[in-house]
Amino acid sequence: MPAGRPRGLQLDPATPSPVRQGVVDIRSRGRAQLPSHLMSSLTWVPKPKQSIEALAVLEPGYLFIVPWKTEGLKVLARRADLIALSEKDSEALFLLTELENRYKRIEISSDYRVTLSSEITLHLELSDSEDSRAFAFLVKDRIELHSKSYHEQMLEAKGSVFDDLP
Repeated sequence: MPAGRPRGLQLDPATPSPVRQGVVDIRSRGRAQLPSHLMSSLTWVPKPKQSIEALAVLEPGYLFIVPWKTEGLKVLARRADLIALSEKDSEALFLLTELENRYKRIEISSDYRVTLSSEITLHLELSDSEDSRAFAFLVKDRIELHSKSYHEQMLEAKGSVFDDLP
């Protein structure tokens, strides 16, 4: 976030929401600063702050970040099963390709910095060589990053829910 620019007020400070929003500035070569006001609310991030591994789950234009210790280990177990099956089963080899494409281990530093691989920035529809921005959300106990195009698609798809509001 640019220095001196306020985050904005909570919509209703008296009733905190399990969803909060921010912006992630992603520098060239994938360096990103995850918003501290979102990260500090995650129950699985150590306090006092220290680096931590996490699992990034990728979809086109979107990713979410969850704890490695619980979710990452499930992915590793499924990966091991697919590797064992892949020598005799072409479907397992295809599924292993899909798993390797969808799940990435990342490290979040103690100051909430992360370097996103080329595969991750490609999934987010961002350039590796230019500075970019993405929407960040705290949704319960995970972080989500949305590309601008994904975010616009979601707003269009959900827009009619709020037709009775200004």
